[in-house]
Amino acid sequence: MADSTVVIACHDPARPLKRAVASVLRSKAALPLVVAHNLNSAVLRKELGKLAKHCRIIECRDGIHSPAGPFNAGLAAAETEFVAIQGSDDVLEAGAVEAWERLATRFSADMVLTRLHRGSKRRPIHAPPVRPWLCGPADFVRDRLYYRSAPLGLMRTKTLRDLGLKMTARLAVGEDIAFSMRLYSEGRVAVQRRGPGYLIGEDGPARVTMDPRPLENELAHIPDLLSRPWIHQWSPVASQGVAIKTLRIHIFGCLDTRPQSWWDDSAHEGQREKLAGLAREVLDFAPDCVRAFSRADTALLGAILDPTVPTARMLELAQARRHFLSPAALLPAHLGGLTHREGTLRFSTASFLVR
Repeated sequence: MADSTVVIACHDPARPLKRAVASVLRSKAALPLVVAHNLNSAVLRKELGKLAKHCRIIECRDGIHSPAGPFNAGLAAAETEFVAIQGSDDVLEAGAVEAWERLATRFSADMVLTRLHRGSKRRPIHAPPVRPWLCGPADFVRDRLYYRSAPLGLMRTKTLRDLGLKMTARLAVGEDIAFSMRLYSEGRVAVQRRGPGYLIGEDGPARVTMDPRPLENELAHIPDLLSRPWIHQWSPVASQGVAIKTLRIHIFGCLDTRPQSWWDDSAHEGQREKLAGLAREVLDFAPDCVRAFSRADTALLGAILDPTVPTARMLELAQARRHFLSPAALLPAHLGGLTHREGTLRFSTASFLVR
C-alpha cells in the first residue's frame, strides 16, 4: 500500500491531467487522487483512459472558481501517512515522492518543501532563500520559509488535521498562503536541496485571464492572513519577515502587471485607495518592517501610501526598485537595514548563495 497520496485538482478536461497522473505513478510510494472540480468524474475518467484504474477519483462541486475547494476535499479524503498537492499542468520527477519520504523520515518532518523548477527548460525557483549551510530542519525565520507561498512537497496528514488546516475557499488567488504560513511556523519543516522534485508546467491552457483582477480580489489573501488569531503568537522578527515579504512580493508585485492605462481606466476607480489601505494593514501588523527596506523600496512605499502621488510617478518608482544593482536599490533607508536579515544586502546574498 502507498504511503503517500498526491491530490491533483482538475477543473478542465483540456488540462494535461494524464501527464500529471503518469508522473505520480512513476513513484511507487504514491497514490494519485484526482478531484474533479465542478465536473462529472466520468469526464476525467475518460480522459485518463487506462490510467484511471490506478487512481482514486472523487468529485467536488462547490461552484467556486478557486482550487481551494478541490484541494481541501482531496486532503480530507487522504488515508495515507503523507499527502501532497499537485496542479493538473504540473509534473513530479521520477522518484520525487520517495525522496520526500526519506527526508520526512530522517527529520521527523511535518512538511518537506520540494525543489521547484519551471517549464520545459527546468528553470529553478530559488525560494525560499534558506541558509546555504542548512542540513537539518529549517527555521521559519532564519530560512525565510514564508517566501514559499504554495505548500508543494510532502505533508504529514496527521499534522494537517491536528492544526485544522484548510485552504481559504473564497479566494481565487493566494488561497494557500494562510495554510502554508501556519504549517511552516508551527510544524517541523525540511527543505529538499537535491534530488528529483516538482516541475511547474507552462504548456497547458492559460491559467489566468490576461486582464488583472481588481486588487480587492487579487490581494484578498492579505486581510485573510492578518485576520488569523494565531499570527499574534509569532515573534516580532517573524511578523516583520512575513510583512516584508508581503509588501515586496504582493503589494509591490501587483504594480508590475498593471500598466498606467489600467489604473487610469474609469472601471478601476478607487484602486489606488484600495492599494494604500492594504499596505497600511500590513504596516499596522508589523510597523518596524520598513527598517529593512532600501531607499528605492521606501520611496515606492511612500507613493503607494499616498494616492495623491501621480500614478505615473508611482510606476516609475516601481520600475526603479527593480534595478537591483542601482545605489537606491542596494543602500538601506535606515542604518539597521545593513544588518537586517531581510535587508537588501543580506537577502540578496542569501538568494545568490542558494543558487
